[in-house]
Amino acid sequence: MQISINEGIEVVDKRLCLLCGSEGGFLYKDLRDRLFSAPGIWNLMYCAKCEFAWLNPFPLFHDIPKLYQVYYTHEDNLSAQETFKRPLSKVRMSELLVTLRKLVRDCALFDLKYKNNAPLFLRMAVKISSLFLPLYQEQIFSLMALTKLKNGKLLDIGCGNGGFLSQMAELDWEVYGVELDKEAISMAKKKEELRIFEGTLQDAQFKEETFDVITMNHVIEHLGDPLQTLEECFRILKKGGKLVVITPNLNSFGHLIFKRACRILEPPRHLYLFSAKSLLKSVEKGGFITSRLQTLARTGGSIYHLSWLIKHYGKVPQNLISKNLEEKYRLLLSRAVFGVFEYFLSHFVSIGEEILMIGVK
Repeated sequence: MQISINEGIEVVDKRLCLLCGSEGGFLYKDLRDRLFSAPGIWNLMYCAKCEFAWLNPFPLFHDIPKLYQVYYTHEDNLSAQETFKRPLSKVRMSELLVTLRKLVRDCALFDLKYKNNAPLFLRMAVKISSLFLPLYQEQIFSLMALTKLKNGKLLDIGCGNGGFLSQMAELDWEVYGVELDKEAISMAKKKEELRIFEGTLQDAQFKEETFDVITMNHVIEHLGDPLQTLEECFRILKKGGKLVVITPNLNSFGHLIFKRACRILEPPRHLYLFSAKSLLKSVEKGGFITSRLQTLARTGGSIYHLSWLIKHYGKVPQNLISKNLEEKYRLLLSRAVFGVFEYFLSHFVSIGEEILMIGVK
């Protein structure tokens, strides 16, 4: 294995598909980090047989932290998964929208059995609106679609700043986390005493059949060896336990439209990119039986917005809202139309920006 240097990052050439071993072709060449300006020039390889993509050159494990010097899990107010659906100007959200989200969340908590009641008319209104708007889907999957489980033990891999762990602890889960990023862990521990292991899942050496649920929310695409991690998840899950994975969809509508400018690519932190087909294949290699596999379109609007900025400016500027009023309102309108259109289409075609997979041991 020959090691070379890519702008200060030690890398190796990686041309073979992790899933089938065949040599991949180039999907995109000469990509740079368009979000946080990490160093390096990167390519994406693609295996048509598996519908699977990966970064090449491939960073060595000990240099991966250099790609996360600036990252959104270092913020104290948002968990990693919230970034995709972060409002453009949260402080300007109307009280009406805040109230609406609370009502939708109450319905989601009722459906997941965390609340004992919710008005019937409200539940019906939310279910009807969910055919056209992703608010309900957003709330359900912010909880990883997990129904209440008495004394349930939950492990969140790549828990970031602990936002999801805190949320689930409030819903009476016994929560544990694994995280490599020291700064993200320090942010998590500012909030409350969370049980977070610093290191990889394999380093944590949990006992066999420890957890009822393991979650990976926008994490598997960051892992150097996702198959090894899936096998370890299988070992430490109880029999009948669930693995819940959410990851960007390589076959999403946003990627179809924006190609190399699509936000979901995120070189060089996204080491692997999955389609529903390749994620299913990976999970089955780990020993799991897949009980649910679908795409989610809750982030279509924000993916459109960020991808548009990358396409037109070469990167995402710090100020997401343009000072040009005409451009600002045209972009906001396009974002809304794209988001609603993709969400509606996703009921019939698997083109959502994310893939949800639930595997059972």
